[in-house]
Amino acid sequence: MLANRHLGEAASFQVWGRSPAGYVLIETRQAPQPGGGRRWLALAEILKDCRAVLVSGVGEAPRAILEESGVPPVVMEGLIRQGLAAVYEGLDPAAFGKRRQRACRRSCRGGGEGCG
Repeated sequence: MLANRHLGEAASFQVWGRSPAGYVLIETRQAPQPGGGRRWLALAEILKDCRAVLVSGVGEAPRAILEESGVPPVVMEGLIRQGLAAVYEGLDPAAFGKRRQRACRRSCRGGGEGCG
């Protein structure tokens, strides 16, 4: 499993936890519907019991709202387990190969695979 979605592209969020055997998927939660101006506040409420949210990118407004709510975005790309190690064990998520953003001059199509 990869952390490869921009926060605004995610339709759902997987909630992971740590167990003696490693990291385990606990549940999947649906993202709030886009628009309406309160999406990021609703997302902060949905994720309020989480330590962080792993994403490949995040805008300034949602970042600020999530951080203020105690759910900091961890910007990274790579295996979810690597991001979980960053969150639970204090490792640097930047070491996990975040792709460089390309300026393709096209709007995002929401596929999570970058500009096409």
